[in-house]
Amino acid sequence: MKVTFWKCCWSGILFSLLLSCNKNEPKPAKDNGRFIKFFGSAKNSRAYALEELPDGFVLCGYTIQDSPGGIKTDKDIRIVKTDKIGNRIWEKILDSGYDEVANSLKVVGSSIVITGSQKDSTGRYHAFFMELNSNGEVLGQRNFSTTGFDVEGFYITQLSDGDYLLGGVKSKSDSKKMTLIRFTSDSIKWEQNVGNLESEDQLSRVIELSNTDLLWTGTTQSGGSKNCKVVLTDRNGNQKWAYDYDLNSIDETSRYIAPTSDGSFVIIGSRGLEGSTNERLYIAKINSNGLKTWETLPISVQSGGYSIQAARDGGYIVAGYKFKSTGNTDILLLRINDEGQIIWEKTFGGSRFDQGRVAMECSDGYFAIAGYADLFDNQNNVFAFIKVDASGNVNE
Repeated sequence: MKVTFWKCCWSGILFSLLLSCNKNEPKPAKDNGRFIKFFGSAKNSRAYALEELPDGFVLCGYTIQDSPGGIKTDKDIRIVKTDKIGNRIWEKILDSGYDEVANSLKVVGSSIVITGSQKDSTGRYHAFFMELNSNGEVLGQRNFSTTGFDVEGFYITQLSDGDYLLGGVKSKSDSKKMTLIRFTSDSIKWEQNVGNLESEDQLSRVIELSNTDLLWTGTTQSGGSKNCKVVLTDRNGNQKWAYDYDLNSIDETSRYIAPTSDGSFVIIGSRGLEGSTNERLYIAKINSNGLKTWETLPISVQSGGYSIQAARDGGYIVAGYKFKSTGNTDILLLRINDEGQIIWEKTFGGSRFDQGRVAMECSDGYFAIAGYADLFDNQNNVFAFIKVDASGNVNE
């Protein structure tokens, strides 16, 4: 099924307005728990992370907006809190005067913690850890930098002992390596890096296992092609094993890893040159030793995946993108079974560049996806936030 967005009319400068437009089908009833919502302006905004709260949801990413002094080109952090049916409760734009992007968030007690990257006055990027209260007010911030390098945060989580773990990349010139930082409110406990500055490695996600080991995934590039990489370390970052899944010059990226009910793990990303017609959404299952048990390319056309999560009644929910013509993509929400076979597939989009970045199963058994959509046909996006029922339907 395909849901098409309105080409919404726009006039005036920024109004961080909740839009809800749907071209082909009637607007969902406000009390059925399903919706399509947009947040943003005619300038570029992209949502990268989504979490459920007891009273709603919170999304984060970045925005570019005009200012009274003229047109801005740098990115600012955008955070939106909604109620259970997607209505905005509050929205915050955080601007330090330089580029900054929020890539990941976690709900920790009554606080919201985020990580991402900020540019400083020297032109270098540092990773940041920021804590906000339930009203979106900043309680504190900590920065992580290395002289001569750019450091970016892509994932944040709190571990079972209360420590925080930040995953990202450390880069110099055109080379990158994965970096993992374990810290408390008072100090950095350790930092581990994987890769070398002759390669281009990027960490995408880290999970803590029940025995406190850490499993992380990302993409490594050396010799011209990209490969999925999975690394297992102990709680102190000491490596136990690492796998590069090399397909002999065929690009393969890993963007997310999630645990399964049987003690295994699923990885999602893409296979084939990114942006080319042979790019395909890629999902693989690995066992606790890192060995593949199955892999699948469930979409037969150009596509890619950004997140995967095990569903409570079995199978998985997937967020990604699906190409329909050159340069144009739809938000893809996919439900697959335990063997990677499609149960249902839903796409949402207009005539431009729309992508799903994160999907989750909600406390009511419905599914939500966040990403971005180009409503104005000007290659600028707004936050897109969609919630469907257990069968993937957004309307009656």
